[in-house]
Order: sequence, then structure tokens, then C-alpha cells
Amino acid sequence: MTKPKLIFVCTGNVCRSPMAVGIMKAYLQQDGLAGAVGVTSAGVRALDGYPASPPAIKLLAAESIDITDHLAHTISESELRTAALVLVMEEWQRRSLFYLAPEESHKVYLLSEMSHRHREVPDPYGKDMQAYQETIRLLQDFIANGRLEIYHLLGIRP
Repeated sequence: MTKPKLIFVCTGNVCRSPMAVGIMKAYLQQDGLAGAVGVTSAGVRALDGYPASPPAIKLLAAESIDITDHLAHTISESELRTAALVLVMEEWQRRSLFYLAPEESHKVYLLSEMSHRHREVPDPYGKDMQAYQETIRLLQDFIANGRLEIYHLLGIRP
């Protein structure tokens, strides 16, 4: 049986979505679900081939989360088709994915919706370390409080 695939999507795929992958993998490990789901990321306007941003790498490393092997790429229609769940950071990204593959829009959500809220995750790209720290805290909050809903939509149980 193929394991379900979760894709986090942001703009350039160098800050928010790779950070979300690292944070999600840490929760999957903590919840005894490491390996139960494929977790990846992509961007709607990705900086293809770029690594995760240095501040993102540094701040997550301080929390024992390693995203140094990340390379940005633009999401494809085929990725959307094979995903079980796609979590975006901003509403315009959801709309972009709708136009890419409208038949897959039923599995695209704003990340905050997993914790029954409606708030976008601000992009820290090009900003100071405090902006990155605030984005990480927000990602941690939305993932921690929404992971049971994420697991449910992926069809996995802790």
C-alpha cells in the first residue's frame, strides 16, 4: 500500500514550506508515525534548485530539526494529483493551485484551517531573524494544534 503524501506549499519554497516539513516530520516522529506519510514541499513560484534560506536552517537546527538537504522546486500538476493533502500558507496560493488543477482543489487547505482558524502565515523571506522566529512559532502552533486533523485527512492514526 502506498503511503499518503502531504505537500506544504508556499511561494518560493525556501522558507515557510521547508520549515513546515521539518516541523511536521518532528511531530510525526514524536507521535510514532515516522514513515507513515510522505512529507514534501513545493512553491507556486519556486526558486528552483535553491536551498532553504540560511535563517530557516539556523533557527530550526537550534531545535534539532535539519532542513539542510532541501532544494526548492515548483509544484506540478502531477504532484497535486498524487497528494492526499496540500497545505498552503496564503489564500492566493490556494487560488493558484485551483487554476493549476481545479479537480484537485478539494484537498487544498490553508494550513491554519487544520486548527480551525483562518490566518495566513507571513513570508519572512528577506526579513530579519525575528520575522523568521515568528513564522516558525506560527508554523509550530498551526501544526501542533492541527496535526490530529492532518492525520485524519491523511487517513493515519497516532
